[in-house]
Order: sequence, then structure tokens, then C-alpha cells
Amino acid sequence: MKRAILVTMLAFLLAACSPPPPQAVTATPDMEMASATPEPVLPTPTRRPLPPTWTPAAGPPQGAGPTTTFVPVTPLPTPTARTECLEFQADYQRTGDTFTLGTSPTIYWTAITGASYRVEILDPQGIVVHVGIAPAGSNSYSVPAEVFQVDERLFAAGTVAVYTWRLLALDTAGNQMCQTPSGELIPLPIPTEGGG
Repeated sequence: MKRAILVTMLAFLLAACSPPPPQAVTATPDMEMASATPEPVLPTPTRRPLPPTWTPAAGPPQGAGPTTTFVPVTPLPTPTARTECLEFQADYQRTGDTFTLGTSPTIYWTAITGASYRVEILDPQGIVVHVGIAPAGSNSYSVPAEVFQVDERLFAAGTVAVYTWRLLALDTAGNQMCQTPSGELIPLPIPTEGGG
């Protein structure tokens, strides 16, 4: 009898602990129907078939490092292809880079056939302050002394004024023929009598 009571109690306890059976729900028009969203299906990548003539290439030997292919670099074109420009250059030894203020410095170069020359002088701020034209056949140009305007107080303060010159070789139509040589012109103070 004890055993029957114990089995009954155990059955009662199990029934009390188990979840209730599901109940049927009737949908009404105002209820939202929950629907499961299907998982998106991603397209599988397609490969184009290899051509029938394709054969696998042999890779580098085992243990060999990565291979490097060197592509030759094409040099940039030169500003001009004129052969006469090979001879055109400034004569820096004769030109020099210093001169005494109040004198006319001269710029020298190697003349080339059929060219006239444009000489540009730029002040220390890089502004063109003088343009001179030397006729065909010439190989020098003297810059007028008044182009160089330097305050004497700059010399007293130890400041140097650096002017720049540029030389352009021009053809008969006035077009630049060759590369542009350039250099510096530095005016020095006028020496005082007595050396001091």
C-alpha cells in the first residue's frame, strides 16, 4: 500500500511539473501573423571554363625565392631634339657670379647657328626686373647697371642681395629652342676710398 501511494504521488508530481499541452489559437483579422523570414540565398560564384588550349605552367623551382621582373624605364623626352642645342651652354667661368654695384655685369654663352637670345634678370624676390635681347651671332650681354637696386644699408647689415639670370635661345619665330641655363649675380658694395 505504501508503494501504491508513493507511485501515485510520484505520478502526481510529474504531472504537475510537466509543461501544459499547447493550446490552439484562432487568428483574428487584427492580429499580425508572424512569418519566418527565409535566409537569403547568396549566388554561388561562377567561373568561366578554361580554354581547351590551356596547360598549367611550371612554377618556380622548390625552395626558390620570389622572382622579380624588371621593366626597363623609358627616359623622359628632352626639351628639344635639336642637335645645335648640344653646343648651347652658358660660360660660367667668364660670367662669374659677383660684380661691383654700379657696374654692368656681362653674361657669356656659346652661340649657336640661327639663334637670338633673351636674357632675363630676376630680383631677389624672383620678379623679372629686366629683359634684354641679344641678336643672332652674339655670345654675350651686358646688363645695365641701373637694373640692380640695392640699398647700401643692406651691405652695412651684412645682407647679400642675390639676383638671378636666365638665358633663352630663340629661333627666328621667337620660340625657345633649347634648355634654359641660369645663374646668380651678386652685387658687392662699391669700395670706399682708403679701404675702410
